Parts: sequence; structure tokens; C-alpha cells
Amino acid sequence: MDIDGTIYTSDLAIVSANIYTRWYRQEGHTVGVSDIEKWITKDCKQLIIGTGAAGCCKVLPEIETYCRKHSIELITLPTERAIEKFNAISDKSKVVAAFHLTC
Repeated sequence: MDIDGTIYTSDLAIVSANIYTRWYRQEGHTVGVSDIEKWITKDCKQLIIGTGAAGCCKVLPEIETYCRKHSIELITLPTERAIEKFNAISDKSKVVAAFHLTC
């Protein structure tokens, strides 16, 4: 993933203008609430999760429940499409994005 000329090859999260490299999940190819809630702010309106090139990273139903409870739109897509969606969103300050890049 290329962000402003810097190439990233490990999983990462983007929160406002901050990039958090080496996004690790408690269960490898599974994303649960504990893997993303540290980045959710009160202003967050959208959560984008890139599930890998082939979409192999599973997003648990608990994330859907969490997002509904906090009025956050959940968007899960294979990583390439998730990046395109993130880039298309005009107000990125209200978006949290987590991308699985390694497979």
C-alpha cells in the first residue's frame, strides 16, 4: 500500500491522519471488536475493514453489533476495494480504516 510515497507491506490502520503499522489481531485472520475498538473515537462515522487480497480475513458478527450500537457504518471489502473506498470518502477525519495487506 502506498501512502504519500511510503510503501507499507504489513497490516495497518488509519485513524484521521495517523497511520498505525503492524496491525495485529488476537486471532490472526479474524477481526473482533478488541482488534479495532482502541481506534474508534466518538466522532467515528464509518469503519472500513480491508479483508485481504482474496477477502480471507473474517470480520466477526460482534463488530456489526458494535457498529450498530455506536451508529457507525461498517464497510468490509477485499483490501484493494477497501482502499479505493477509503480514498473516495471526502471526510476521512470521521473514518477508521484497517487493512489486511499480507495476504
